[in-house]
Amino acid sequence: MTLNGNCPCNRACSHVDLNSPLTRHGEVFRFKRGEIIWRQGEPSRWLMAVCTGVLKLSREWPDGREAILDLVFRGKMVGETAALNGHKEVATCTA
Repeated sequence: MTLNGNCPCNRACSHVDLNSPLTRHGEVFRFKRGEIIWRQGEPSRWLMAVCTGVLKLSREWPDGREAILDLVFRGKMVGETAALNGHKEVATCTA
């Protein structure tokens, strides 16, 4: 693994070649546990590369129940499909 000097966490990451060009043009955000980053149905505004922590992607069904679609860990990207295609978010993203 390579140390990603552009990553705010400065931890070894196997995705450095993918994430490094993105971090040069992006901003660093920190979220508190349980904070909602975006909600299902909102227009997409960004894509994110996860440096630390875990993001939960979930959908709310009409009866109010929550279905967890994925857990996104360090080194992965999230939100890219909707952001790059100008679509709405299909899931709620929670830190």
